[in-house]
Amino acid sequence: MQKEIVMELSPEEASRQAYFKQFIAKKIKISEAHIREVRITRKSIDARRKKIRINIAFQVFIDEEPPQKISWQPSYRNVEHAREVLISGWLVRSSQADRAGYEAGNYRKGKTR
Repeated sequence: MQKEIVMELSPEEASRQAYFKQFIAKKIKISEAHIREVRITRKSIDARRKKIRINIAFQVFIDEEPPQKISWQPSYRNVEHAREVLISGWLVRSSQADRAGYEAGNYRKGKTR
């Protein structure tokens, strides 16, 4: 069985990985021996108040073997000799270029053709 658990911890508590399995077992009222694996699925920091809190979401595998993690590596093409392009907010930039006297297609770092 899988469960999604969300916890709000202090920075000190969040830094102790061994604490997670123990706390989750206590929270869902089962023995630690039943928990096969705990994976962190999301982490965020709540620093709106003086007392900072760390929000962590876990995927917990109870009496079930977790699926293998998929390792993905992006494959980037070599663009060393490719034509240089500038991507920007087209409508805003083109209107600014028109007002400055530049052609919108050639607007790049204040240079004209």
